[in-house]
Amino acid sequence: MIKFDINKLRVETFYVKSLTTALGGAIRVLDEEVSTDDHEIYHRIPVPLAVVRRFKTKHKTLKYLRPCLMAVTYYENRAIALERHPLGCRGERETQGLRGMTRWVPKSEKNINDIIRPLVQPIKY
Repeated sequence: MIKFDINKLRVETFYVKSLTTALGGAIRVLDEEVSTDDHEIYHRIPVPLAVVRRFKTKHKTLKYLRPCLMAVTYYENRAIALERHPLGCRGERETQGLRGMTRWVPKSEKNINDIIRPLVQPIKY
């Protein structure tokens, strides 16, 4: 049996410009701290080939004209899932809703918090 630690599971959001299956798979992520309006700077994050291939078959594309908001699910510093914003490249981290500003919560993060954590946490009597 494989030991599973819920604390090693985390979700991060990035603006992704492109994905590639070369050299085992990778994504090019926008570096928001260093980038300016005139010049965008990207860095490469390694992702397993199977994860990138699954994303390609689902969304039918690997490159975007402008960076697209995505959630990357990690287990112990290894990417295990990619999730694109439902609005594609038009999606933003925070949007104006009926009840003020609302933050985009990826389905993977919601499932981890609502389903997986309660099942894995020990029951206290």
